[in-house]
Amino acid sequence: MILLYLAAMNKGFSSNAWLTYKQAQAMGGQVMKGAKSVRCIFYKTIEVEDESSDGVLGIFPRKKTKTSAATTIRGLQRVSTFS
Repeated sequence: MILLYLAAMNKGFSSNAWLTYKQAQAMGGQVMKGAKSVRCIFYKTIEVEDESSDGVLGIFPRKKTKTSAATTIRGLQRVSTFS
């Protein structure tokens, strides 16, 4: 989140909302031609049962993805931002 916020400030975007290409398509938007994306890593916590210790383990899979600023996507109705 911090790196995306800094990227938005550096590029002069008026919003700190970011979407992947597929998210933009699902919302009826289209990334503008020539718009540059920003690479980021998505982390998610998944809890799985550990049979050896009869407890729960938290694993953190990660996925590399590219995101585009909401201001470079046409056709979006409204995007909520996180702070």
